Amino acid sequence: MGDMAKILHVTECHYGGVSRAIRKLVDLTSQHQHYLLIDGQDDDFADGVLEARRFQSSGALGRTLEVRQAVAEFRPDYVHLHSSWAGAYGRLTRLKAKIIYQPHCYKFDDVTLEPAKRWLFRFAEKLLSGRSHATVVLSPHERDLTLQLNSNAECIYVPNAPSCEVIGDPGERRTATSPKRVVMVGRICNQKDPKFFADVARLAAGSSELSDWEFWWVGDGEAELKSHLISHGVKVTGWKVGAGLVDELDSGDYYVHTAAYEGFPISILDAAARGLPIVARKIDALKGSDAYQVDSPEEVVATLELSQRAPEFQSTLVERSLHLLEAMNERSQERAWRGLYSDSSEVAA
Repeated sequence: MGDMAKILHVTECHYGGVSRAIRKLVDLTSQHQHYLLIDGQDDDFADGVLEARRFQSSGALGRTLEVRQAVAEFRPDYVHLHSSWAGAYGRLTRLKAKIIYQPHCYKFDDVTLEPAKRWLFRFAEKLLSGRSHATVVLSPHERDLTLQLNSNAECIYVPNAPSCEVIGDPGERRTATSPKRVVMVGRICNQKDPKFFADVARLAAGSSELSDWEFWWVGDGEAELKSHLISHGVKVTGWKVGAGLVDELDSGDYYVHTAAYEGFPISILDAAARGLPIVARKIDALKGSDAYQVDSPEEVVATLELSQRAPEFQSTLVERSLHLLEAMNERSQERAWRGLYSDSSEVAA
C-alpha cells in the first residue's frame, strides 16, 4: 500500500460535529486519497476530498448496496464508517477493504432511551462488532463501551481537535457583548438535549443577575425541539460552518454544553479554541477532562451567576477550557491518524 492509502468515508449525518471531524481528518491526512459517501445538510467538504457523492436511497438495504457499489468503484484500502447507521451499512455485508468504525458516541449510551431500545441498539452493535478491523474511540468511556461489546476489539484512541483556529490571547481578542450571550452548538435532537438548554434560559430569565442575557443555539434539527427552544426565548441560528461558526462563538460570552451523551464533543473544543469560558453538563464522555461540569440547569445558572460576581472564577473557567487543548489538538490527532491508516498489524485483516 505504500505511504498513500485510499479511504472511503461513509456517514448518514454529515452535519455538526461529524462533518467537522471528517474535514479535520482529511486536512490532517492529505497525503492519502479521500472519498465521501454521505447524507446530511453540510456541503462544506475538505479540499483533499477527491469525490463526494450522496446516498440515493433511504432504506438500510439500499444504502448497504450503495456502500458495496462505492467500494467496487473506488477500490479503497479502508472504509471509514462514521456513526451508528453508517456502521450498520458498512458492516452488514462483506467488503473488500479494512473496516474502521468510529461511532462518534454509541446510541445505546443514551440514558433517555427506553431500556428495551437501549438493549436493542447494544445488541446490534455487539453483533456487528466482529466486522470492524479497528474502532476509533474518542474517550476512555467510549473505549470501555467498545470492549464491553467485544473484548477482542482493537480500540484506537484518537483525540478530537478543534475545527477552528486557536486564538492567541482570549483576554485581548474577545470583547464582551451587552447583553451577555450564552452559546450552544449542535444538532437539535434528544442527544444534545435542547430542553436542558431551554431550562437554563428559563431559569436565567428569572435571575436578577442574568435576566437580560441572550441564549443562542447554533445548529438545526427536529422541528418540535426547535420550537421548544424558541418558545423559551432561545435564538436558533441554523447551521454555521467555517468562518460563520467562528463568528457565532466569538460573539458569545459563555459556552454551555448540554448533551446527554457524547463521544467527545468537538464543539467544546471549538469554544475552548476561541477562548470562551465553558460550563458543561456532567456526562461520562467528559469524565477526567478539565471541562467545568455541573449536573443540572440550576447549577449552570448558579455557575454563570458566580462567574459574574467573581472575575477570578471566570478566569478559572477560561483556563480550564484552554487546558482541554493541551491533550486534544491537531498534533495529537495527526499522530493518531498516521498510525491508523497504515499497514500495521493494529488494523490488519
